[in-house]
Amino acid sequence: MPRKRQPADGLALPDLIRRHLAAKAHAKKLYDRADALLAEIAKHMKPNQEVELSATGKKAVLIDNWAGKMVVWGHGGVRHYEIEVIDL
Repeated sequence: MPRKRQPADGLALPDLIRRHLAAKAHAKKLYDRADALLAEIAKHMKPNQEVELSATGKKAVLIDNWAGKMVVWGHGGVRHYEIEVIDL
C-alpha cells in the first residue's frame, strides 16, 4: 500500500484541515464586519457620490451594483453596494 505524502510544509493533513476551517471562520467574521461597515456607509452616502480620501486626489465612490437592473450575476454573493477607490 503506498504511503500518504506529507504536505509540503510538514504539517499533518488533519492540522491543515483544522487551520483551513479556522481561517474560513475568521474570514466570515471579517466579511460580516465589512458588510456592517458598508451598510453604515450606504446610510450616509448616495450612489456615485465621491468622498475625498486624501489630499493627493484619491476618492471613494459608492457604486450601486443593482442600479437599473432586476438581476445581477456574479461569482458568488453580489452585494447591493460596493466602494470603488479612484485616483485622479
